Amino acid sequence: MNLVDFFSFFFHTSLFILTWVIQLVIYPTFLDTEGDVHRSSHTRYIKRASVIALPLMFGQLVLSIFAWFQHSTVIDTLIVAFVAVIWVVTLFFALPAHQKVNDSRRETMEEDLKSLRRWHSIRSTSWTAIWLLDVAQYLRSHLQGTSVAVG
Repeated sequence: MNLVDFFSFFFHTSLFILTWVIQLVIYPTFLDTEGDVHRSSHTRYIKRASVIALPLMFGQLVLSIFAWFQHSTVIDTLIVAFVAVIWVVTLFFALPAHQKVNDSRRETMEEDLKSLRRWHSIRSTSWTAIWLLDVAQYLRSHLQGTSVAVG
């Protein structure tokens, strides 16, 4: 396993874990908060989560493209496609949904949070698929004794 493959696996695994913590722990907690408490909690969450998620997402993007150019396997192509889906959903749907939650009135907050969670589920599914593809490729390369690279 070369350094690109190692770090690709690190980024894929980190985002896989992070997305499920957010989906299963953080977002449900938002449904239990109300009004101004929710708004301030969500604003703090966005700032703090971005410090972790953005470098991981940029790293994953760069390394996935680099691995695709290096190996050009079907799995690398699928990983790049899933990363593209994640970025499109993030930029055009999840970020506006976060802003909508920040701007929500009490009457629409629960529905806005559910919408945000639906968009995030697409990203969670994509990050899970990326991680599974990477694990499958790693296992296949080691079980066959070949030098097929991970990522």
